Amino acid sequence: MSNEYRLRCNAYAALDQPLILSSVAEISRRSEVRAAIAIQSHWRAFIVRRNVESLVSACSVMQSGFRGHCGRKRARKLEARASSTCRERYFRHAALQIQRRWRGYVSRKRVHCFDVRRQYLSAVGVAGQQLLSRQTKAFEHKVHIQVSCKVLRSHVVYIFQILTAKMDEVFQMDNDKRTP
Repeated sequence: MSNEYRLRCNAYAALDQPLILSSVAEISRRSEVRAAIAIQSHWRAFIVRRNVESLVSACSVMQSGFRGHCGRKRARKLEARASSTCRERYFRHAALQIQRRWRGYVSRKRVHCFDVRRQYLSAVGVAGQQLLSRQTKAFEHKVHIQVSCKVLRSHVVYIFQILTAKMDEVFQMDNDKRTP
């Protein structure tokens, strides 16, 4: 019996040996597959990081270019405004000089008497003051209207917010009544 038992054990062992070898090979293959997957995932992560870095640098270049464009555009506007203000100041001064000299010429040519000339010049001065006061009042009225419109707009927004809140409360109360 012992001989027979040994033969059976050897036969079973012989049958199990290919399974053992195949399981060792399978374990080795699985570890190789895991290693390949790890290498591939690290490589893909490296590629993605490299692409993200290049995209970030490209975005930085685009942003700096756009900021430069906006800055140059704003500088041109400021320069144009400054030059137009300087030009307006020059022409306003020139117009005042022309008016002053014309009034002097007219007063010397038409009015020979000193008292009449003084009355004429004071009348011109009064007319200028009246014109200036009318223009100032018109400007103040325009500014007042603009301020009033802004205040009115803010009141309308405030009333709309209150109305929206009240409508939400009513809607919420209506929903609470419907749900048992």
